[in-house]
Amino acid sequence: MFGTEFCSTNIKKVTMKGLGDKIRILRYKKGWSQEILAQKLGVSIFVLSQIENDKVDLYYVLLVKMAQLFNVPVYALLSIDNNVELKPTELEQLEQQISQYDDYIVDLRENIVDLKEQLTK
Repeated sequence: MFGTEFCSTNIKKVTMKGLGDKIRILRYKKGWSQEILAQKLGVSIFVLSQIENDKVDLYYVLLVKMAQLFNVPVYALLSIDNNVELKPTELEQLEQQISQYDDYIVDLRENIVDLKEQLTK
């Protein structure tokens, strides 16, 4: 599934099918474009695209940086399980955001009803 090797400069590389999918999922969850994540990582969009499509090996240093940016442990990126776990605090934040959107939708619906009433008068 995955392996590590040393390149000629003795910097460890990580090879794993499915790693790109996990990175893409985490990027989507953060609401980041490829451009934003590439900037944060200090790589080009082309390189990030290649990583997300499992076309290139990933240097371990870059993997650690991604884990830090996504606030997940490195092992979550390397695990065979393709489900990327969110920490409880992240889940709570997402639930809070969803709740806020739900409240906003209720307010919008009430405004629509009020506007319809005003138009029919």
